[in-house]
Amino acid sequence: ISILHHAIDSKNFETVSTIVRQFNQDKDIEMNREVGIHKWTPLYRAIVHDCNKEIIELLLNHGANAQCEDKTTNTTALQMAIIRGNLITTQLLVAHGADTRSLSKVEKKNNLFSF
Repeated sequence: ISILHHAIDSKNFETVSTIVRQFNQDKDIEMNREVGIHKWTPLYRAIVHDCNKEIIELLLNHGANAQCEDKTTNTTALQMAIIRGNLITTQLLVAHGADTRSLSKVEKKNNLFSF
């Protein structure tokens, strides 16, 4: 597990911000590093742990992939935000290009949007 993943667990914006700004020289390596059996990225982990808007926004603005997913279920970050009932995170993900029509392994459509 990476230091950024541990910082996400703290839900402390200052801690996450310091790590992102100081240690994330290569956005693809740290911001989108998949860890654990489910291969969660820092953004996915932040969504599962109900991190606040500032942390989610910080991750997205520093290169986190809005299309990340749990590799065992293929549940996308957007689907997880909806499952968790987090409207603000849902809006941020859509604004950053999350696909509103993605399917999970259980093939349930994400029909909560009417664009």
